[in-house]
Amino acid sequence: MSSTLVVGMFGYGVVGGGVVKLLEGDGRFKFKCVCVRDANKPRDVPLPPGCKLTTNPKDILEDSEIQLVVEVAGGVTAAKDITFTALEKGKHVVSANKALISAHLDDLVALQAKAPKTYFMFEAAVCGGIPIISVFQRSLACDKIMRVTGIMNGTTNYILTKMRDEGLDYRVVLQDAKNKGYAEADESADVEGWDARSKLCILAKLAFGITVDEKKVFCQGITQITSADFKYAEVLGKAVKHLGIAERTTGSDGKEKITIYLAPCLVPLKDALASVQSVTNAVEVVSSNLSTSVYIGPGAGRLPTANSVVADMMDLHAKSAGGTSSAPAQPPFPSGASGISGFESDFETAFYLRFLVNDKVGIIQKLAEALASQHISIHSIQQTPIENPKRVPFVIITEKTKLSTVQSFMKSISGDNRRAYDFLVDDPFCMPFLEF
Repeated sequence: MSSTLVVGMFGYGVVGGGVVKLLEGDGRFKFKCVCVRDANKPRDVPLPPGCKLTTNPKDILEDSEIQLVVEVAGGVTAAKDITFTALEKGKHVVSANKALISAHLDDLVALQAKAPKTYFMFEAAVCGGIPIISVFQRSLACDKIMRVTGIMNGTTNYILTKMRDEGLDYRVVLQDAKNKGYAEADESADVEGWDARSKLCILAKLAFGITVDEKKVFCQGITQITSADFKYAEVLGKAVKHLGIAERTTGSDGKEKITIYLAPCLVPLKDALASVQSVTNAVEVVSSNLSTSVYIGPGAGRLPTANSVVADMMDLHAKSAGGTSSAPAQPPFPSGASGISGFESDFETAFYLRFLVNDKVGIIQKLAEALASQHISIHSIQQTPIENPKRVPFVIITEKTKLSTVQSFMKSISGDNRRAYDFLVDDPFCMPFLEF
């Protein structure tokens, strides 16, 4: 095979432009065609010399000279057609598309397996510049993973960091994140946790060999967090972090399963994740051989994400040229995965329940009765000095209990049910403790 790989790329935005910048002057790759949705859109990185710009995917997919397809356009429907067609035609694929990979990883691996000399790689799909995929594929391949915990979205971590440090309201910090380019115009995928959920499902597959339907994973975002939560977290000696967690557990039937969920959590300050600031991502892995290992780095941005794309491209070049490469033919999944019976999101821990009330006599008694009716025990009650008696935030910390039980309690005093508790100014908010 030629020492130069001919490349067709889908998408030429932030990441696509970064890939071209990093490979400028690198003779191992020749960009023949870039496919975009809008050919007239201004772009800050010029196309490589001799590279064609098109809006027709067939210009890449039906070009027999193109050996490697780089997919950094995003989306799922069109990206699926592009990726599957490229693999079916025997082209290598490097993808940064976490939503596509989370939903279709099994099918992609099965398709690649039919053509063993064709490679599908996706380092850039999870945590940007952290080489976490290769960690699971190689460094931890002979280890037994017990738990994966991560800060997997830079936007949410930036928002939480700034809210804590400057005492600002969520909406104010969200707009600041948009102004800085950290958040999209539609911020939902970030702040609701959907982006991190796709990444966590990919890591769960690599760590435990289990396919997770992300629509069935409990996923709570950060939109309800207020400045009061950071004040109480400080009193409790905790940090508020949006985490994705996948953990090997044993069910009541004695069978192993994976408990998986995403939520803002109260994290002990001694935990490495508590000190991860701004747009930085981190993944903490607990395993049999290494105990606890932590991987920290930039989670997004042009060059960090492009760096992971280019690393995959270089691995593929070495492999296709007959040299040595760290790239596996396909993602190795744990051999012991067959012993895992399934996954669930009904985890058990202590919960932080924050209420906003109009101060009056008997509030704690009524809430305690409501909790007792759901068989939830109170561990402690926290209240900072009252500033406005008509809007008093205070906190009840529960003993360990199931998420489903807490959800039943929350439903019983939220929405229309809140009318029975005339002292409640707003619906309550809950978040789990990472450790208790």
